[in-house]
Amino acid sequence: MYHMVEIAGQKYPVSFGQNALAQFGRNAGLSLSALNSLSVDTLDLLNLHTLIWCGMKDGHRKARKSGEAKGQFMAEVEDIGDLLDMDAGAIERILGVFSESMPEQKAGNGKAQAAKAKN
Repeated sequence: MYHMVEIAGQKYPVSFGQNALAQFGRNAGLSLSALNSLSVDTLDLLNLHTLIWCGMKDGHRKARKSGEAKGQFMAEVEDIGDLLDMDAGAIERILGVFSESMPEQKAGNGKAQAAKAKN
C-alpha cells in the first residue's frame, strides 16, 4: 500500500513498508532492533532525507505496479532535499505516512499492551 503525498504542488507515491525500511536500514547502517525502535526525532537531517527517499522510491515501485506511475524512480537523496526546500510542510505530511505505517504507532505501545495481555 502507498499514499499519495503532495510536495511542492505535485503528488508523489510514498510507502514505508518492509522494503523501504530494509533499504533505509542498509543505507543508515541500522540493525533490525534499531529499526524497531526508530524515532524520526533522533535522525540527523541526511538520514531523514534518506528515510524519505526510501519511502518515495518504494512508493513509486508500488504505484508502477498499479499503473499509477511510469518508469524508474530516478531521484537521488539530494533531490529530496531540494524538493523539501520548495515545500516547508512536506516533511510533516510524509512523516504522517511514516507514523501510520509503523505498527507500534497504530496500536500504541505494543510491548506495554502485550504485558497487559499476559496479566
